Amino acid sequence: MWYEGRTLDHIVISHRIRLARNLVDYKFPVKMNQQEAYEVIRHLKVELAQLIGYDFDFIELEAISDIEKQKLVETHLISPLLSQIHLPTMVICNKERDISIMINEEDHIRVQCMQGGQSIQKTWETASKLDDDIGKVLEYAFHKEYGHMTSCITNVGTGLRASFMVHLPMLSKTGHISKIFESLQKLGIQIRGMYGEGTKVLGNIYQISNQLTLGRSETDLIAIVKNVTQNLVEKEEYIRTHLSETTKRGLINKLYRSYGILRYARELSVEEAMELLSDVKLGFEMGIYDFKKPSHNLYEMMLMCQEGVVLSGSQSIKENIPLNILRAEHIRKHLEI
Repeated sequence: MWYEGRTLDHIVISHRIRLARNLVDYKFPVKMNQQEAYEVIRHLKVELAQLIGYDFDFIELEAISDIEKQKLVETHLISPLLSQIHLPTMVICNKERDISIMINEEDHIRVQCMQGGQSIQKTWETASKLDDDIGKVLEYAFHKEYGHMTSCITNVGTGLRASFMVHLPMLSKTGHISKIFESLQKLGIQIRGMYGEGTKVLGNIYQISNQLTLGRSETDLIAIVKNVTQNLVEKEEYIRTHLSETTKRGLINKLYRSYGILRYARELSVEEAMELLSDVKLGFEMGIYDFKKPSHNLYEMMLMCQEGVVLSGSQSIKENIPLNILRAEHIRKHLEI
């Protein structure tokens, strides 16, 4: 899975390239009825099965449970919106789960390529090649002057969103985050929770992305978001390395307490678990702890404590064990060194 491995144990957790595309001769999803949505899925299944070298799984969301849908949202393979749409929808994933193609979300096709760490250029090359390969078997709705036609005006043009997932606990704790984000929004940069538009911030994890896609090249858009992200990283690092002795002593005490709670708590809400895991992630990033890291990276553990992931992997659902108890058990198990 893309979220496994040590590349995620950093301020910059991961990155994603997303491309919005629509087909000619079909209504946009917002105007489609059930039969028309089924026709898009049928057409795409036939055509995209021809692509060589991707080994895709085709998952129709009507055929899976709500818990399985929630897990797909929590592991970033689909958007919260796609899980809630009542029309026929589908996600196409590769075996590694670092490529997903959402069908009949806001647009007919949403291509996503994700990886841990900061090396977004290679991911862009992967997304661009996939986009070209899809374009060889399907005809995109494209305007010579305006570029790709999309349901939302902010996606017209390249249809590209470049985003980084970042962990900014010290900017959050010191209150600097609000003013910084206000200024970034004026520059066309969006700051969202870890699951994108309309989701709240959990565990001091933020998604940084471009807002508009028209009038700039894909390379320029990626460079802008990358530069903004690097600037945020530098601000976060500066605070971490310029703490007063008194502040640092208090922080160390808090981070050890957070680790202790996670190791021994018997019930945890998702909000509390995410905040505590954020503290522990910070402790390891700053080299504060005097013991080894757990076998799983801390962001992976953040995903593991989400509702859908916990319930989909639990054998205790039939016994009606409360979710907060299952979550605490899950974290204790994976926090073992």
